[in-house]
Amino acid sequence: MEDLNRVLKGLQEATLRDFPNPERVGCPGTEIIEALAHRRLPHTHEAVQHITHCSPCYSEFLAIRHRIRRKRFARITAIAACLLIATGATTYFLLNTLRPQWLPFQVAIARITLDLRPYSLERGAGRIAESLPPLRVPSERLHITLQLPVGADEGLYAMSINNPQQQTVLDTQVSASLKDHVMTAETSVDLRGIPPGRYELALRTGQDGWHTYPLVIADR
Repeated sequence: MEDLNRVLKGLQEATLRDFPNPERVGCPGTEIIEALAHRRLPHTHEAVQHITHCSPCYSEFLAIRHRIRRKRFARITAIAACLLIATGATTYFLLNTLRPQWLPFQVAIARITLDLRPYSLERGAGRIAESLPPLRVPSERLHITLQLPVGADEGLYAMSINNPQQQTVLDTQVSASLKDHVMTAETSVDLRGIPPGRYELALRTGQDGWHTYPLVIADR
C-alpha cells in the first residue's frame, strides 16, 4: 500500500509538472472541471483526458477536490458534535430526571444521630439499664453519627449489630474523636437487608470490653 501511494503521488506530481499549458489551449473551463470534481459528470467525459494531460487544469481540479474534502470533513465534524451534545443531554436527563425509577442503587443516604450519652456504662457486663428506651433507626442506607457516653475513649472502635440470638448482622469499625466537647464517631451503613425488629448495638475499643445498647430497626 505504501508503494502504491508513492507511485500515485509520483504520477500526480508528474501531471502537475510535465504538461504546462500557460495559454490554456483547449481547456474545458472551470465549470466543467468543477462538475468533474463533484462527480456530476461521468469519468468517461471527454474533458477527463484533457485534464490529466494539462498541468493547469489538473491543478485546478485538485484544488476543487481539496475544497470539497474540507467542507465534507467540517460537515461530519459538526454532525459528530451535535450527536455528542445530544447524547450528553440525554444522559444528563436520565441521570437526573429518571434516577428514582431507573437507578434504585443511587438511593440517598439518610443522616441520623444516635445520642448514647444518657446511657450509663456498666464496666463489668458492659450493659446499660433496661429501663432506657431503645435506640431507633430506619431500615435504610444511613450515615450515623454516634455521640458516645461521657468517659468514652478516643480511638478506633469495633461496632456490630447483633440479633436477639447474638448473631452479628452487621460488623464495621468507627473512629471516635472529640468534637464540640463530645466524643463522636461517624459511619455509613446499609440496613435495608436487615429485617425490622429488636437488635443490640455493640461497641468495643482495644482497651475495654464490649458495651451494648438496645436498638430497634424500624421498617421504612
